Amino acid sequence: MKVEKILFEMNTSVFMDNYEVTTPVNPIGNAALSIRGLNVAIHGKPILTDVSFDVPPKSITCIIGPSGCGKTTLLRSLNRMHDYTAGMKVTGQVTIDGNDIYAPGVDVAALRRRMGLLAQRPTVLPMSIFGNVAYGPKLYGVKRGEFLRAIVERNLKAVGLWDEVRERLHSPAGILSVGQQQRLCLARALAVQPAIILGDEATSALDPLATRTIEELLLRLKQQLSIVLVTHTLRQARRIADYVVFMYMGEMVESGPAGQVFSHPVHDLTREFVGGSIG
Repeated sequence: MKVEKILFEMNTSVFMDNYEVTTPVNPIGNAALSIRGLNVAIHGKPILTDVSFDVPPKSITCIIGPSGCGKTTLLRSLNRMHDYTAGMKVTGQVTIDGNDIYAPGVDVAALRRRMGLLAQRPTVLPMSIFGNVAYGPKLYGVKRGEFLRAIVERNLKAVGLWDEVRERLHSPAGILSVGQQQRLCLARALAVQPAIILGDEATSALDPLATRTIEELLLRLKQQLSIVLVTHTLRQARRIADYVVFMYMGEMVESGPAGQVFSHPVHDLTREFVGGSIG
């Protein structure tokens, strides 16, 4: 954890020297995820069975499939969100930068810093707008006020929220609209310089305009990091996905570049789902 704090301070110092940059600066290298033989069961009942695929770096990967097929379970497995679920057992490998996140001794807090999470509904913290974005950096040891202010401004600008809230940074985050709250949650995730953003139907609670705003943000952010989204909307996956993973009854049926999966699916189930026959 001490090393993480030192690295964060160093990265923040670099940012202070490049203050005009308005998108996240994050030299992530090969930050893609690799999933091999992932199995998840609760109280002995299988939820996911032998799931394997790779997440390409600097891209948007959409996980699609009918309700109840295991999409959210899969997403939550990627940053060990099942650790405190009673009766849940996870086997197999999930690796980032060649390191298995389920190996003994893994620093789970450091892992989750690498993977920002956008929930289905915005989950703002019960504090100010400023406090929400500054929360993660403060947790990782950034104490200097000028650094915190710069981090908050930079990440609110990155999600297009700065001009809307700059005069009320110390107002409760709960006063924002739902769409603004989701952008604030994205700014909060970006503030700790993640390598990957995980989204669980992150626009399902938003109106069409707010959805479009979030999608445009994600399309810009993929130039810097990897994004994995669960979406129940095929139209959204067609709009923004570079890579698609199709889940059905707890199994991965097909994965590949979005154009291939949507236009030339290999499996009959995939063809039926993207054609609207099932789901």
